[in-house]
Amino acid sequence: TQAMPCQLTRVTKEGEHKVCGTMMDAFGSHCIACKVGGAVIAAHAEGCQIVADAAREAGFLCRREQIVPELATSDCLSPVLDIDGFGIPGAERLLLDFTLRLGSAARYKWGQRADPAASAEADKAERYPPRAGLVPRGIAMEVLGRHGPELTAVLAELADRARHTAIQQGRAPTKLLRNCLLYTSDAAD
Repeated sequence: TQAMPCQLTRVTKEGEHKVCGTMMDAFGSHCIACKVGGAVIAAHAEGCQIVADAAREAGFLCRREQIVPELATSDCLSPVLDIDGFGIPGAERLLLDFTLRLGSAARYKWGQRADPAASAEADKAERYPPRAGLVPRGIAMEVLGRHGPELTAVLAELADRARHTAIQQGRAPTKLLRNCLLYTSDAAD
């Protein structure tokens, strides 16, 4: 098979049509990570929405794409985080910045960065260090679904909070949650 240039297109603010033009490999895997075509933006938005829905299920009030002025630095005057969760008495404000990474990207090959999702989370932690009593958390997932350790931890915390809230409100946990509880208690023994 012959390599072909990516034909994904977007219209710029000036009304010009911009074609990506990146040479694709024989498998066409570039298309799932092309920043011009919009698939990455759509996948990022969907990932953010899923995590925000999980936070709401856990009892947080959530806003998306929020400027958090307390995190401003000279390098980043208007830091925008993907999820700002608040409203649970006694719980820390949930500040999350979500990232997708393509594990097959050249910069991750040959052991340079063994886990793209974990490295993305480390990059986010460097970009948004704790400030003014706020602790933003970078969460990441590879394009094909592998979670970074911080995303896994956030989802586990949200699931635990949602389960605890359901029990407090007198709603019985679902069969799946009961099975998870039994498995967890057996593992603790």
